[in-house]
Amino acid sequence: VGAPDGTASGLGLVLGALDRDEPDLGGAAIEGLPLVQRELGQALALAPMNSHQHLEVAYQLQERGRFGWSEREYRTVLKSVEMVSRDGVDVRSMLAEMLQDLEREVDAAAVLGDLVQAMEADETVRDTVEGVSLRHSPPETMSRMYYFSGLGHLAHERVDEARKALEKGADANPE
Repeated sequence: VGAPDGTASGLGLVLGALDRDEPDLGGAAIEGLPLVQRELGQALALAPMNSHQHLEVAYQLQERGRFGWSEREYRTVLKSVEMVSRDGVDVRSMLAEMLQDLEREVDAAAVLGDLVQAMEADETVRDTVEGVSLRHSPPETMSRMYYFSGLGHLAHERVDEARKALEKGADANPE
């Protein structure tokens, strides 16, 4: 993937590094990492404020099974975008789904929690999310957050809390 000036974009460099199939070393420091991981850090730094490109990188990392790197990219986007924006809503949805797939339901619910609280407190936020979300409607987002929360409670054998969360999820999106 090339940039307009003919240089490789951050995404192109990341995907090239991944194609060399280096292992994901999680949160290790850049010092002493294999060349491909240093290149990855440098590539991602090329577009530090381009949230859409970071979302694409995060998704590609996720698709390639690089969940640690992917989570870091998703969280980079979380820090840099407004919560009630297309990228703000989408990153929460994408990260929550990945975390739930990794059986990290409590973390998945937490990622959606602030957005759900805002939607429950303010109908204007809910309407805005309805207009910008490419993935889930507000009722679906709310239902998923409560579902993830319920699964987290079940994993810790808190049956009453799980039941309450799952009922709230069903009420949020009865369809």
